[in-house]
Amino acid sequence: MRIRSGVALALVASLLYAANLGDYFIGDDFDLVGSFHGKPASYLVGLLWSNESGEAWKSWGIDPALGRGYLRPLKIWLLAADAALWGTHPLGWHLTSTAVFAAVALLILAILRRALPGRPALALAGAFAAVAHPVFSEVVPFITAREELLSIALGLASFLAFLRHREDGRSPLAVAGWLALALLAKESSLAFVGLLLGHDLAHGRLAPGRPLRPLVRVYGPVALVLAAYFALRWLAFGNFAGGSGEPTWFFSGRALAYYPRFFGSLGDPTLLSLGGLPGGAWLAAALAAGPVVALAPAWSRIAPRRRRDLLFYGPLWCLGSTALYTGVYFATRHHVLPVVGLVLFLGVALGALLDAGVLARERRAAAALAAAAGLLFLPPSFTTGLEWRAASRSVSRLRAEIERGAADLPDGSRVFVGDVPQLVLPPFYFGWGLLSALRQPFTPSDLADRLLVVNPRNLGLTRVRIPLPERYDRTLQLGGHAALPLWIRERYERRLARDLGLHPGRSADEGSPRRLQ
Repeated sequence: MRIRSGVALALVASLLYAANLGDYFIGDDFDLVGSFHGKPASYLVGLLWSNESGEAWKSWGIDPALGRGYLRPLKIWLLAADAALWGTHPLGWHLTSTAVFAAVALLILAILRRALPGRPALALAGAFAAVAHPVFSEVVPFITAREELLSIALGLASFLAFLRHREDGRSPLAVAGWLALALLAKESSLAFVGLLLGHDLAHGRLAPGRPLRPLVRVYGPVALVLAAYFALRWLAFGNFAGGSGEPTWFFSGRALAYYPRFFGSLGDPTLLSLGGLPGGAWLAAALAAGPVVALAPAWSRIAPRRRRDLLFYGPLWCLGSTALYTGVYFATRHHVLPVVGLVLFLGVALGALLDAGVLARERRAAAALAAAAGLLFLPPSFTTGLEWRAASRSVSRLRAEIERGAADLPDGSRVFVGDVPQLVLPPFYFGWGLLSALRQPFTPSDLADRLLVVNPRNLGLTRVRIPLPERYDRTLQLGGHAALPLWIRERYERRLARDLGLHPGRSADEGSPRRLQ
């Protein structure tokens, strides 16, 4: 039964974004792949103590510090393996991301089985609810965002190893081993250290007078991993934080503003509602709040172990998984871990209500949870996945259009590429990615290195440091936002208008230059 349910869940996770398996590369994918294309093996090894993508994002970006704090060699190594196996055929790259996503689903299921002993149906329903959530729709189809999937998968593996050590007496070394890999995938994996401490805190292992040896067995190897990791960051950036090394405001009063925005984002009609319909978010909130409200009168009948789990998977998980992100820019793809925690908490809450006799049957509760998740989560997940699909096809078409339009020009010619589409919200069209798409390995013509290609929508992203010429040998007009399907442009306009306070009918390109540049 356990094996069959795991196989079924992995299959469902694999099918959720099956429509994106044929997507082309998009946005920053071109820069990341170009950063290691043609480099010797020593370059990949050197990423252990240098920036994620070398100079690719340090020499031209929007922000002078952009890309200067990313020690993520594991992500690049996996991308390099994909490049060696698949070349520039994106199907294989998306298969790899899908496999990691399926692993995340199985890890969530394994954790829920431990949090809900004797409740296999509820554990399976909770895992389905987590992987169906539209927060993954900004991660799975986007190759560049693979660090999110990798860090979550490896971090959850570390946490599962921690639970196995605490409950089954397994070796604690696996906790540190998986954590080390997670940190090499993305620095935000530091949150899992907080989750380990939060679990021990909720279960009384950090109370004064408790034996120290069980703590040293776990946190001794973890401390060594952290010391080695921060030593690598010092070698890479000259400080532990990256960038300028200036302290952020993670634990200042300003950080509190993050939480209303985070919980408000969960009700975003484009992320969480019945197919994006207004009002669906309120229904989702009511369904999620119902079990929480029901816990209060049943609290005295809930077992102490279950109470501790509710404390951990609720407020402690939320604080531990979001603390690092209170000091960085707000992005939905950063919220995978706290969203997983919210779904875990909901599953544990339903289990507690079943134990207390408030709910009658596990299978009914599991069916209700799965049905609600399917109705609320799947429509926006599928819709966003289709956005990625359509946008990536536009990138592929426009790249070929530029190549055809400039193929007969001699080396050194100047090409003016006008009306370049530019989106900064999902599906991360990022018109400047077209310029990197004109380089090897994505095109044998290597136009970007043979010609001077200019993007007038943002001259800072032309990748040139010479005065722009007064005359061009050829002008190509790409059609701006009209190059994208109408329904994507309309959704983009609505979201941008909401975020920037634009008036109806006003062009998105007349919005905030800070956001669009």
